[in-house]
Parts: sequence; structure tokens; C-alpha cells
Amino acid sequence: MFSDGQYGIISAMTAKRLIRISYFTMLTIIGAMIRIPAGPVSFTLQTLFVVLAGFVLGARDGLFAELAYMIIGLIGIPVFTTGGGPQYVLQPSFGYIVGFCAGAYTAGRVLRRFRTLKPRQIFVSGIAALLPIYALGMTYQVISLTYILGSMTLRGAVISLINIVYMFIGDAVQIFIVSLIFPRIMTMIGKTEKQKFADNGLNGNSAAPDANAETAAHCDAKTDREPCCTSNAERQKTAHCEADAGGKS
Repeated sequence: MFSDGQYGIISAMTAKRLIRISYFTMLTIIGAMIRIPAGPVSFTLQTLFVVLAGFVLGARDGLFAELAYMIIGLIGIPVFTTGGGPQYVLQPSFGYIVGFCAGAYTAGRVLRRFRTLKPRQIFVSGIAALLPIYALGMTYQVISLTYILGSMTLRGAVISLINIVYMFIGDAVQIFIVSLIFPRIMTMIGKTEKQKFADNGLNGNSAAPDANAETAAHCDAKTDREPCCTSNAERQKTAHCEADAGGKS
């Protein structure tokens, strides 16, 4: 059973996760507003924010951020590129929205496998995230134009994918730029290059609630004359200093 203090820590961490997820859901919505028409599907900044969601939030929470975006649009709020509502599933671009969920998860999962945050690893993770986005998007686009809307022949629908190649190149360039500055950004917000990303977000450890709760319990058990140690390393250092003081006395 958890104490009141432990419940408070877990609740605070859950709130932080929800806030971070909502940030990237909002960024995806903003990215949909910045669009350049390119045939049946417009070029937007959404893919960039989707990949960043996986990088920053981790695979699981990045997926949740994009699922929230998709649900918001399907219930009728016009957050998609050309509107919203359940009828949007008939649009040729809806496959890319489904792909956003897979892309965010892939970005977080692949980046987590690397032990360091180097530009090359980040770029590889970003390109890996683009693959499911474009695979699902292009497949759905052809199916929608040919069989659902019936506005094109199969040959015409396939030809329409030529514009998608340029969109992929544009997204790859954005990923390259991000890969150069992302390590510095993460360092600025308290991350080091040797840390991995866990599925549950920036704290990098799925067991963080238990660890923090254990630390809180340890602090509660300390007396006023003995300062609280927040880690095993600090406790060992304190014990070492106390041993040195005893030897000198």
C-alpha cells in the first residue's frame, strides 16, 4: 500500500505526463494549420512534431499524444488539415493520421535502443519513424482515391504519389536539422547524452514512481539532525565522510 506522500508523488508525475502529452497533441494541431497544397495530400509540419513527440515523450506517450489528436478530430473538432468529423476517414490523407501514431511510437522505440544521443542515431530514428507514416499514408491514399472515392483510376492514384516523394525528402531534411540540435536541447532541459528514453516519458525510467516514493519514505524516516540523501551514491558519500571525520577525531 502507498502512503499519502507516495500517492502525491505518483499523482504529480501522472499530471506532468498528461501535460507533456497535451503539449505535443497541440503541436500536431498547430502543424496541421501550416500547410502547402501538394495534390490530394498537403505538406504540413505535422510529421516533424510527431517524430519529436516520440523523441521527447518516449514511444508510449508519443503514441498517446497522436491518438488524442486523431480522436479529437474524429469527434468533430476541425483539427485535421481540411476539417474533422467521422467522415474524415474517407479522405485520402487519413492514412497519414493513422501513421502518425505508428510513427511517434517508432521514433521513441528506435531512439531508446541507442545508448547515446548523437546526431546520427537521432537521424536514423527519425527516418525509421517516417517509414510507417508514409507506408500507411500512401497505401490508404491509393485505396481512398481508387475504391472509396472513385475519383481516380488505380494508375492515376499511383501517379499521384509522386508528390509524396518530395514530401518525404522535405521531412527527411527537417529530421536532419533536428538531429543536429536535439542533443543540445535535451541537455538544456536536464538530459545527458548517455541517458536512454523510456516509454513513459522524460524521466527515463518506468520505475521512477516507485523510486521516488522510496526516496520520499527514506526522507520521512530521517531526523532533523541527519540530512536526507536522495540517492545511494549520496548516502555512500555521506557515510564515507562520516568515517573520515571519525578517523581524524
